Amino acid sequence: MMSNNYSVPTDEQLWKAALNGEEKPFELLFSRYYDLLVNYGSRFTNDIDLIREAVQSLFIKIWNNRATLRETPSVKYYLIKSFRRILIRIIQSQSYGIRLGEDAVFGIQIPHEQKIISREISAEQRERIERLLSLLTNRQREAIYLRFYENLSYEEIAEILGMQVGGTYKLIYRALDRLREGHGISLVVLLLSAR
Repeated sequence: MMSNNYSVPTDEQLWKAALNGEEKPFELLFSRYYDLLVNYGSRFTNDIDLIREAVQSLFIKIWNNRATLRETPSVKYYLIKSFRRILIRIIQSQSYGIRLGEDAVFGIQIPHEQKIISREISAEQRERIERLLSLLTNRQREAIYLRFYENLSYEEIAEILGMQVGGTYKLIYRALDRLREGHGISLVVLLLSAR
């Protein structure tokens, strides 16, 4: 799977090796994506044990079904999409059948400890950004998060959210437009650079 030149394997190389039953690449994928998935899950619920259970369920399912899974052009997209489905199913089962669907609560908070791209933002700016994000619908927040924080394509976001691609473009455009209204482009730029 990996060459002797000590290069870091790509997600796709790890995925292919894991599907072939190699445990070490599978463990590396788990390690590489664990924090990202827990962070994404924390946008839906504060129950960290439930989030961890969903991450573990995802990877157990992948390992158990590896013989029937195919290679994917984006492992990150596949994991986020599959994790979201599992997490929402677990939340719904523990919420006595409450359906989350489009109205799933999705919060974005600017992390206090996480590195901010080549600059720090003040607590006042962070609060202002969080207030701005609260103006958006849950779906708009999730689409913004997936596009600008996780760098997923519009096509991938459409699949994750169960939408048409054109609808995803409109959703993100309307979210950005709503943020611009009365708040100026500079704050939107700050928001998007604070990922």
